[in-house]
Amino acid sequence: MDLLRDYQGVEGLVSPYNELGVLKLRESFGGIIFALLTKTQPADKASLKRFLLATYDGTLEEIGDELHRQRRVQMIGQVGPAYRTIVEEALLDLPDRFDSLGLADALPILRSAFERWLMGCINQLPPAHFGASYGATVPLAVGMKNDPPGSMPLLAALYPPGTRMSAIIRDPRDTNYDFNNYYQLGFTPDAVRHHTKIYLGQIKAAMAAVRSHRAYFEDRYRIVEFEKLVTDADYRGRYVHHMVGNRLKVTQTFDAKKSAENMGLYRQYSKALLDIVEEQCMAPYEEFLKMMEQEGLLLP
Repeated sequence: MDLLRDYQGVEGLVSPYNELGVLKLRESFGGIIFALLTKTQPADKASLKRFLLATYDGTLEEIGDELHRQRRVQMIGQVGPAYRTIVEEALLDLPDRFDSLGLADALPILRSAFERWLMGCINQLPPAHFGASYGATVPLAVGMKNDPPGSMPLLAALYPPGTRMSAIIRDPRDTNYDFNNYYQLGFTPDAVRHHTKIYLGQIKAAMAAVRSHRAYFEDRYRIVEFEKLVTDADYRGRYVHHMVGNRLKVTQTFDAKKSAENMGLYRQYSKALLDIVEEQCMAPYEEFLKMMEQEGLLLP
């Protein structure tokens, strides 16, 4: 989003950081769909409501849950006092439970609820949220980060028509290091292997989604290579055009040199740790990129 925010009329749903988890965590809109796909127990309507209101009566179980909850609290403050009504009206037509529904039945009603929630939030954002971009001659573009994550492209279907999405994929060696560093999980063989399992699961899930449900997201979803995005100005231009069209660049927030510092992080791993990641993840990573290119989903 830092790159896209440099263009006129573009802002995140939450400013300045906008990863909410609404299409990926277990009790979210996306989490319910994912549970139905994987034939696990989906969250119920009451849990979804608590999730959106950023309140819990139990223990946060997923890595990053509390960080995402804090972002939702921040968003609620930005949307204002109408937020609770937005949530209640968005969920009004949902059943109390989803475990008896199949994907074909659940997707339309969750899409409708998500759209009501999303547009309700956007319509309540004050002009100050958009700064100088408010009232510009180009339409406002509101972004969300990592919702859905790249492993669940099917969930892009929950967005309103005309929405554009992308998933940025990184070298799995850097991804592994960054994950363990950010969440302070340590740099041990067990921690490294734990993330390789997560990474491989995400790659497999994304490939399965493309094979089984491509029609839901084909025209608005692209896979973007992080390393090219950072090092190739023309590639960045194609990415911006895909996401927000032709817009005037009005700020210089994105710093390619600073972003490049996130490349090659894996060199801080010992050889033993690096071998684990390379043996487990590099071939699937290359296979994924090849498949996305063949399917026309890899940003050229």
